[in-house]
Amino acid sequence: MIDIFKDRSLMDQNIKVILINSIVKKKEGSDVNGVFREALSAFWTAFEDSCTIGEDERIPVLSHAYQAPEWEAIARILVKGYDQLQFFPVKLNKAFLVATMFGEHSVSQEILLESFLAYLSNDERNLVKHALIDSLDSDQQDEWIDFLDRFGCKRIPTQSECRDIIMEIAHKERIQTSKYVIDY
Repeated sequence: MIDIFKDRSLMDQNIKVILINSIVKKKEGSDVNGVFREALSAFWTAFEDSCTIGEDERIPVLSHAYQAPEWEAIARILVKGYDQLQFFPVKLNKAFLVATMFGEHSVSQEILLESFLAYLSNDERNLVKHALIDSLDSDQQDEWIDFLDRFGCKRIPTQSECRDIIMEIAHKERIQTSKYVIDY
């Protein structure tokens, strides 16, 4: 699909898809959009499994295999799927999608925090939530320091600085890390 969507002219056309099964037989669909929806679903599942990281919400990771033309094609697949079918890959990170579609300035603090939490494992998510309300027990303090270190934070914030530090980490992880992809 990426190779096909490198052609910008597809954006002005109604897409019709024919799926070929493993024994090279054409798979007929009940309607054109149903087959296109199935193709989009298969594409985004494969993309999420091989090109993204995160828990409940995922962000693309840079790969030597994908340069500007490939990221532009992936963006076209996203836009065309939504435009033609209102199909949207639900596991892509909200902050990443908002920044991609509307610009980084459109990512609210609430979306950024929610997206960062959705990126984390359940244990890390709970740790951050406890840190934000100043309810870390002694065991969690060590985990908190390890968590901050993992994300490159070299200081332990006071309670009044905690939310700001989390937002800085979230911005770095959700927006800055994906900036190359967002720009395409």
